[in-house]
Amino acid sequence: EIDPKAFASAKVLLGIEDAMNLWDVRNVLREDLSKVSCIVAGFPCQSISSIGEQAGISNTCLDCGHTFSPLDVDVIGVCPVCGSTNIEETPSSLVAYVLEAIKKIRPPIVVMENVSNFATSRKFRTDFEKINAKIKSFGYNLYWKVLNARDYGSVQNRRRVIWVCVRSDVDAGFEFPEPYGVARDLQTILEDCSDVFANT
Repeated sequence: EIDPKAFASAKVLLGIEDAMNLWDVRNVLREDLSKVSCIVAGFPCQSISSIGEQAGISNTCLDCGHTFSPLDVDVIGVCPVCGSTNIEETPSSLVAYVLEAIKKIRPPIVVMENVSNFATSRKFRTDFEKINAKIKSFGYNLYWKVLNARDYGSVQNRRRVIWVCVRSDVDAGFEFPEPYGVARDLQTILEDCSDVFANT
């Protein structure tokens, strides 16, 4: 997480230590992550959200003007035409770095999420399928489904595509949980979490 305020919230709500946040996904590949057992990633949605800019997963070389998908190149952050590293990336194109981390680290489990539009929109279907194919090519069995947070006890009506990727040598099968539809109002949640916020 690159937003200090968001990470501060995660520390309080989830008990995450400072050392567990690697900040910018573009720097993850520089770390020694051989002992990682799970990658959980939510890449930026602004470029693929139905209410966003709709620019997609796209890079533009600022030297030669070539536009390309980072999902179609061998080396991320390098123009395939002129070799320049002066690249402008859409926010959602950061998924390429997540995929590179999965390929390098190969943890037993990977969980990813993004807006449901990515899985359901015709405009982004090709990119969605490319991501799925890449994950499978890294030796993972892939399970994905569009879920709504309100069906799992949240007060938010938030549809998201969730990927659960299990390395094929350890996969014993996976099924998404059935909705339990326990709608909770915000007041109840705040009362349940009063101890968390007591020192804030």
